[in-house]
Amino acid sequence: MLTPPAHVHWAACGPTTTAVLNLRGDWTILNGDGHYIWHTLTTHGDLNNLVQDIASRTGTTPERAQAAVTAYLNHLRTLGLLTPNPRFRRRWWRRRR
Repeated sequence: MLTPPAHVHWAACGPTTTAVLNLRGDWTILNGDGHYIWHTLTTHGDLNNLVQDIASRTGTTPERAQAAVTAYLNHLRTLGLLTPNPRFRRRWWRRRR
């Protein structure tokens, strides 16, 4: 599962636009399906229903829609806007001795 790191902030700028600020880089504007992918990922974490919606709306197969969404998420990772979310990370105050 991918999540935005702590140095990334975002805000909706309209019904289909999101502005994303990377404090270590610059601004990124997400429009259209990019906005919907970002919104779904940051609020629900599950993109399966969104992939089906994109496939039916664009008239493509779910496999092609999934490949396009995966490529887009990889692009956002290279920009530093998303990072893998570790399932469990032990905190120093919870360590067993």
